[in-house]
Amino acid sequence: MFETFDDKNMDLLFEDQDKCAEILKNDMDNQSLRRMYCRTNIIIIEGVLSVFKTFTYESYNITIYPVLKIIQALNLKSDVALFQNVINPEEAVLLCDDVPYVNSSGGIKLKSNNLSFITNFKFTFKMIEKVFKIDCNIDYSKTKEWNQLLNTVKIRNTLTHPKPNSILDISDENLKDCALSCQWLLDLSGGIFEKISDCIEKSEKECLENKEISMLIALGNSNSEDIESFIHEKKSNRKG
Repeated sequence: MFETFDDKNMDLLFEDQDKCAEILKNDMDNQSLRRMYCRTNIIIIEGVLSVFKTFTYESYNITIYPVLKIIQALNLKSDVALFQNVINPEEAVLLCDDVPYVNSSGGIKLKSNNLSFITNFKFTFKMIEKVFKIDCNIDYSKTKEWNQLLNTVKIRNTLTHPKPNSILDISDENLKDCALSCQWLLDLSGGIFEKISDCIEKSEKECLENKEISMLIALGNSNSEDIESFIHEKKSNRKG
């Protein structure tokens, strides 16, 4: 029903992180190495968000939405939670790095979805909660972990877009915040993926118990012509 998401790029980023930590350990006062180590942690944080967004979008776009369209077209009732209170396509497209827009010539083009880091972070996990019907349990109040992530974002912005008067030196506190916020997100992500896995397992069982929904899922993976033909046939049979 759902494809397992596997991003080998994350493994490479973890290798970079380990290598940077190993080199830094032998030269802790080296500012160049400190900046490099912070960057590796920041890239992992952004990579985790990208993995979540891609997996959530593909789960919605490939599995959930095609089946939902058929359910709605045939006015069926589904007791499968995954197909209830589903996000709309306009919300889902914002999970993509590139979003469509209409240019001055009336054509449809793509542009970068330039959300700020914090906005992107909160939006990503809000969509995860809505798509997979789980609670991510993220506390955005002034907790130590959230404040460390906010500080890491400031470090990221300084290193990525330095200004003439920017201070690029990485303090011990900066170094600690980058490492701890990265680990916090990885620990959080592990728990969230477990919840997603439980949701998928539960949904697959519910779908297997509902023969009509199981058939729609198989059909949802077909091309649009087969789906339209199926909907037309079902509606005709009802009229008959």
